[in-house]
Amino acid sequence: MSVDEPHPTAPGRRLGGPDATWKDDRLIKACLNGDERAWSALIAKYKNLIFSIPLKYGAGPDDAADIFQAVCMEVFTELPRLRDAGAFRSWLITVTAHQAFHWKDTGVDPNHPLLQGSLVPGYDFIHDTPGIASEWSDVDGSLVSILDGSLVSILDGSLVSILDNVVPLNGSTVAILDQDTAAALDPGMLPAAFGHGTMVAGIVHLVAPTAKIMPLKAFRSDGTATAYDVVRAIEYAVEHGARVINMSFSSTEISLEIAHAISVATSMGVVCVASAGNLGQELLVYPAALRNVLSVASTTSGMPATRSTFSNFGAALVSLGAPGEGIITSYPGGNYAGGWGTSFSAPLAAGAAALLLQADPSLDQRHGFASRHNRQPGAGGHGVGTDRHPCCEGSRRHRRRVRAVSV
Repeated sequence: MSVDEPHPTAPGRRLGGPDATWKDDRLIKACLNGDERAWSALIAKYKNLIFSIPLKYGAGPDDAADIFQAVCMEVFTELPRLRDAGAFRSWLITVTAHQAFHWKDTGVDPNHPLLQGSLVPGYDFIHDTPGIASEWSDVDGSLVSILDGSLVSILDGSLVSILDNVVPLNGSTVAILDQDTAAALDPGMLPAAFGHGTMVAGIVHLVAPTAKIMPLKAFRSDGTATAYDVVRAIEYAVEHGARVINMSFSSTEISLEIAHAISVATSMGVVCVASAGNLGQELLVYPAALRNVLSVASTTSGMPATRSTFSNFGAALVSLGAPGEGIITSYPGGNYAGGWGTSFSAPLAAGAAALLLQADPSLDQRHGFASRHNRQPGAGGHGVGTDRHPCCEGSRRHRRRVRAVSV
């Protein structure tokens, strides 16, 4: 307690001691001077923020309360090391996010405005964790504190203001972020496949807004996976009532295990959709080239639609085409992004399949949907079956999330 401040019980004590209305630098100075009322005021000021972070990432109320206590202890021990009192709020978000990750790594972005009410519990096969599979489990708290809460309207703002806040993240994705977030974010901090699942889910939702989306995480943050995890994801989707499985990944090598799992799924009436790949070549990639999979190439959005230069092509591969250039969709942290690639064409087709199944639940892969035996040159866009297109995807180790849409 500072020597010039009366003891709390001393006669003549002035009213209006430390409270949540004080600025952070003043509160922190009082805390470091040993004022217990300042500590209480500081915690009271940020109590709602601390609680909101674990709840947003899927923790229950009891876990959130435990995380709150852990954060309070860390604030108490680490606050003297904080050099800039003005950075306390962002530091606190990072501390809380770290505690939340250590406690529970499911339910990454269930509160994205675009996905409200659309997600149902799935499974994270990388960490063997049930629940809504998490994008955030692949990054640390510092990145969460940058991305989470960035607010940019892509509907109300002018085109110029939107373009001023576009941040290239990798060869296939640009994020639409507010000015402060855009300045703080280093794209090199992001794992190669970060955000891919959230983007795919957003596209499905935009096409089929009443469909329920079951996130199944079978790929690591670098975009690689094992056939074992992919098979488990497909089996889980079927066992839990999915009617459409979107597979926005491709490999130049066939996996007999994955092929068998897909055959079982389609025999039970599940529609399987896969991206045709972004190598820009006329070649077979899997699972798209399997006979019982709808293979989706990327087209431009113009009329008439033409083949995207990056998309794989060929009558033996492609079932249909869908737009795959600059597709605006959800991105972790309540943000939005534009994507290029057949990964973002496939969920457009998957969403359309969900709509058809809502209208006629008796439809399945064999009756009512295209199959390999009727793939035609030029299907879905001029030249999709016959010409060439370049690449964003990579080869045999890619790609990313298996998504199940339960309708």
